[in-house]
Amino acid sequence: MMNVRHGTIKIESIDGFVQAHASILEGSTRVVVKYKEPFTNMGDTQSTITFHVSINPSVQITRKGQVSSKYAFVRHRKTAGYYLFPEGQLDVQVDTHELMIMRTEKWLRAKIDAEMTLDKTETIKQSIEIQVDFNTAEGREL
Repeated sequence: MMNVRHGTIKIESIDGFVQAHASILEGSTRVVVKYKEPFTNMGDTQSTITFHVSINPSVQITRKGQVSSKYAFVRHRKTAGYYLFPEGQLDVQVDTHELMIMRTEKWLRAKIDAEMTLDKTETIKQSIEIQVDFNTAEGREL
């Protein structure tokens, strides 16, 4: 059973700061957050972040639109993903060093420390903090 709510997502990383209104689906061990990317250089792009809140936490990020991408952060693991731009595809390897997810009835917080290698040439250290605040009004069940 999934609970549908609305709220706000805030993401702080090396790429900058994002804040957007979000639709949220909550399950017992999974939270799915959907929002429209506010950056104009991404055009009309919808992002979905899936948080797996368990003994082996993970965060999967999927974007669809002018810019598309799919990659995942899994604690102490390397995963493969991609970015798809109008100019072509860029392969990404994600090496997640630390991943912590905390969740209450009112919010979810995630902290990720990872390295992302783009097309096997450029490695970027990432420190990402994600904050999801749920509206206090009860959601509805699906």
